[in-house]
Amino acid sequence: MSSPNSACKKKLYKCRPGAATPVDTHSSRRQRRLRPCDAATLENGVRQALADRISDNLVGLLPRIRCLVGEWHVLPEHGQTPASVMHNLRSILAATHQVEIGRRAGVGLGYFRAMLK
Repeated sequence: MSSPNSACKKKLYKCRPGAATPVDTHSSRRQRRLRPCDAATLENGVRQALADRISDNLVGLLPRIRCLVGEWHVLPEHGQTPASVMHNLRSILAATHQVEIGRRAGVGLGYFRAMLK
């Protein structure tokens, strides 16, 4: 017999890794389809949407920040290289700040400092 609060427990068996569960999608008001979707794809989509939202908000904040100091890391599993990360960081900050970017030799990480122009 199950416990009385089993209705509130997570049903992890429904989201097995790699198993594509059909999800009802709406392309338009009239067009609906069942499409396969796994939990990892949903999670990545949510993470990307949050990252896009944060980057939009950062654009408005950057001109107000006098000094930024931080470090960056390369994620090779996402196809990043140290050169691409440094280029992206410089392109984001160069419009409002003077940017200095350093890199540790032999590893995929480094630091940056940006001073308001």
